[in-house]
Amino acid sequence: MRSEHGHPLVLSVPQPLLIQPTITVELSNKWYKLYLVDRNPSRNTDLDFGLLEEVCEVAESAFCDHCPNPNVVVRFADKYGYAVDPLALELMIGRWELEYITQNRRYRAPGEVL
Repeated sequence: MRSEHGHPLVLSVPQPLLIQPTITVELSNKWYKLYLVDRNPSRNTDLDFGLLEEVCEVAESAFCDHCPNPNVVVRFADKYGYAVDPLALELMIGRWELEYITQNRRYRAPGEVL
């Protein structure tokens, strides 16, 4: 399964074995939306980050730039009875750390001199 950008979707469990619709992301370093994958491929859809705002707590960001807030994604999934792919969640947590929590700090890329 691929996104409209041609990137594979992160899915730890083969699609036919999914028990419930599962939220995931593209295997990429920038995301523009989430993806809801179902065991029936005709029900696959995408989810705009803006949909997450309905479950935000006061003064909480639903997303930052190209990354959804992992806590809000889990809350959204719980509300609608979805699962969140575990590997996709790990990627979201790492990206959230880079994009939101450490905005004033910058990590060095391999070979890069700061």
